Amino acid sequence: SEAGLTREEKAGIRKLDELIALEKVDYQDVLNMRDADDILKGGTNAVDDITDLARITQKSLIESVENSEEGSKALTNLQKGNYGEMKMDEFFEKQGYQRISTDRVIDLNYQTHQGIDGVYYNPNGHPPYIIGEAKYGSSKLTTLADGTPQMSDKWIIDRLENAVGEEMANNIKMQMILNPENVGSSLVHISPDGTVDMIKLIDGNMQ
Repeated sequence: SEAGLTREEKAGIRKLDELIALEKVDYQDVLNMRDADDILKGGTNAVDDITDLARITQKSLIESVENSEEGSKALTNLQKGNYGEMKMDEFFEKQGYQRISTDRVIDLNYQTHQGIDGVYYNPNGHPPYIIGEAKYGSSKLTTLADGTPQMSDKWIIDRLENAVGEEMANNIKMQMILNPENVGSSLVHISPDGTVDMIKLIDGNMQ
């Protein structure tokens, strides 16, 4: 369990460059992790997987926010958005899903990215694939200038490849066509007190 780990137990990635290549994690992301939690110092209980390291980093950041006197209310708008995305990762991973999109947020000051917030997979999930959009507080889904609603099928399809790569994007698109029940889209609302609510979307419309 990650709960109760000391700083030393959160430390040390062996063969870091190999793991970066294997997991397709940008090297700058690893530097961000190093800066965010100072956890790449080495230790007797080394973390062997970069995904686990990212989860531990997220957990540490979430706890630091929620244990502070003002909680997430003291964050900037940018930080609130990043906190919300980390809470969404935590929410789905607790339900047995694995994040398969590659731009996991591991820094409260991570520069906002345009596109899908998170794509998750659980072969035994209902549905197996979930496209997630995190919204903090009163933030709402938007509509593009061309009239395309955020989180509609078209909006998702146009951004899938950037989120998960060409091969996985094609797999998910095929599921959307042949077995639409296997792909769900969810608006994940994060309240200032850290409460997470999930709203099912069908082609961009709340259900």
